[in-house]
Amino acid sequence: RRHRAWRERQTRTLAIDAVEISGLERIDPRIVERQVRSRSGDALDLDVLREDLERVYRLGDFERVGFQVEVEPAREGTDPTATARTVLRIDAAEKSWGPNFVRFGLGLEADFKGRGDFNLLADFTRTRVNTLGAEWKSRVSVGRDNTAFTEFYQPLDFGSHWFVAPLAVAERRLVDVFEDDGAVTERRIGRVEGGGDLGVQFSQYGELRAGVRRGATRVENRSQADVPVVRSDTGAWVGSWTVDRLDNANFPRWGSLIAADVRFSRAFLAADDEYDRLQATYLEARSFGRNTIVARLRYGTGLGSEIPVYDDFSLGGMFNMSGFPRGALRGTELGFAQLMYYRQLGTLPGPLGGGLYVGLSAEAGNVWATRDEASFSDLRPAGLVWAGVDTVFGPVTVGYGRSDSNIDSLYLALGQVF
Repeated sequence: RRHRAWRERQTRTLAIDAVEISGLERIDPRIVERQVRSRSGDALDLDVLREDLERVYRLGDFERVGFQVEVEPAREGTDPTATARTVLRIDAAEKSWGPNFVRFGLGLEADFKGRGDFNLLADFTRTRVNTLGAEWKSRVSVGRDNTAFTEFYQPLDFGSHWFVAPLAVAERRLVDVFEDDGAVTERRIGRVEGGGDLGVQFSQYGELRAGVRRGATRVENRSQADVPVVRSDTGAWVGSWTVDRLDNANFPRWGSLIAADVRFSRAFLAADDEYDRLQATYLEARSFGRNTIVARLRYGTGLGSEIPVYDDFSLGGMFNMSGFPRGALRGTELGFAQLMYYRQLGTLPGPLGGGLYVGLSAEAGNVWATRDEASFSDLRPAGLVWAGVDTVFGPVTVGYGRSDSNIDSLYLALGQVF
């Protein structure tokens, strides 16, 4: 310890004459340089350097990031007054795989009562398309919900803070509408939209976006052939804000997530339906030993407007009013709260994945047709007993859910569920 303390004191008094980046082949050096705060002429500060290395590593392009401090003697034949110089060299080893990535997945959720969701997923990401670090992302799902999405993420500077993102999406999904008399109406909802966003990444964990969308929707009532198909043009201002500090997206043990998105559908953007839509989510995870407690709040509102059926809020399904079938509760106003406890029982061998968990989830929520109808007294309880494992192919979760209507459901989910 005394040796380490002495070494740190010596290093802190060492003046840097030059900062160099090594190991780069595909990545423009200016992208990495924007992440480094250590400057030539300054004394070497290990705390600042540690943060530099963390920012470079979070770019996601490197297997490892390290540094060396080298003292280079003055070259022969140079100015006789020249002296040795101290060089801080940051070694960034690019990933041996990429720059293109393909990921396949399987999403499955069933209550074993004749209803369920089954989707095959494929993600394609091409990174570092140009010197500014643009990315082309595409996603396709096939099953009950058919979706095709593509986005071109283009930073506007080498610091990668401001960006533009043109995008397009086409989807066709089946929606079960549960009537008060117990009848179930099946709707097929289609949507095609295009647009673009202007955004800023204000930290390694946060992003703010605003943009516009234009497209069309189609709503078909498959249970009643005599009900006409409803077609609508769409046009809206949209925005989103995300801060994600969770340590694990599948089974978080520490951190928080804040996410909000808004949609303002307007006639001057050629929309047939004028409405507002706001949704916000807050999640907090804390652990003590092998035990974890997660609290989650979700709120949705039409801000006094009536949201059309193709864009309304819904509850039901695993971890979202467990016991109720997926989408059993639908409306313009939404309120949901969840308190979950789980314990890590063990860990899979390294190549196979992560932790093995068992847990309980207590949930309360509801949806309403209007803001005036929304009331805390109308919140409905639900609960879930579950077990999950974080595998290399994604999380696998099984559970038993029960609602206040004495509706029991068994679930099997392959993929992220909360």
